[in-house]
Amino acid sequence: MSISTTPFEARGAEIYINNEKRKVTTPAVIPLLIGDYSVKVRKDGYLDQQARVSISEGKEETLTFDLQTFEGSIAQEARQYRKAKIIYGTATLVSAATGAYLMYSSDKLSKDYPTATSDATNIYNQMEQQQTFSYVAFAVAVPLGVMYLVKASKYKKAKKKIQLTAIPVEGGGVVGLLVSF
Repeated sequence: MSISTTPFEARGAEIYINNEKRKVTTPAVIPLLIGDYSVKVRKDGYLDQQARVSISEGKEETLTFDLQTFEGSIAQEARQYRKAKIIYGTATLVSAATGAYLMYSSDKLSKDYPTATSDATNIYNQMEQQQTFSYVAFAVAVPLGVMYLVKASKYKKAKKKIQLTAIPVEGGGVVGLLVSF
């Protein structure tokens, strides 16, 4: 099977056959056994495209994908929100975990403080510092958590838009589109 992409700038697109990424990029010739296959191409800056193909004995198949730019598409919007949601979610967890660790460490030092002798001042200062930093970490986690919720909500709305989008096809018909990320 021969797989290529247009425009010229779309060369080097990743090729997935039955959801398995191949080591080669477009343009490529890939030997396949007789059967039915799902072929998808993916390139940064372009919308993914997919096609079904049946390979029969002695017949060579040629697939040319005309990739459309990603800019301004609903799919691009959804991916941006998804990426932001993951970043804010991770930052929220890291910040909250840091605050919890510092609070635990401060609590542990507070138990050592009553029996401390010459290093009591040092233990007290560390305990106060860690407790202050834990409050800062928790305070940072709150707006990050709010941003996570906002981005998750926007991602959900954008994903719903994709599922409801209608695309005109040649001959005057309309096709509903369901895109998954």
